[in-house]
Amino acid sequence: MALTPTHGRMIMYCETCNHYFVTTPETFSGDCPKCGYVTTKRRCTRCGHVWKARTALYVAQICPKCKSPYWNRERVKD
Repeated sequence: MALTPTHGRMIMYCETCNHYFVTTPETFSGDCPKCGYVTTKRRCTRCGHVWKARTALYVAQICPKCKSPYWNRERVKD
């Protein structure tokens, strides 16, 4: 199955260099591409909430703040 621009992607946040980057669970190594720090922060695309994940490779089912299951997908504009 090919990835669509919003399917299966995670928005990651590096607390060391304050860098946001987009990755997929299959290709994510746990390191920030800018500084190389192992990051465990996640950011909701719906409400902007940033939280610390259990492990670097853990993918949450919902955002802890807004409870959206689409926290890692961009909104589709019609």
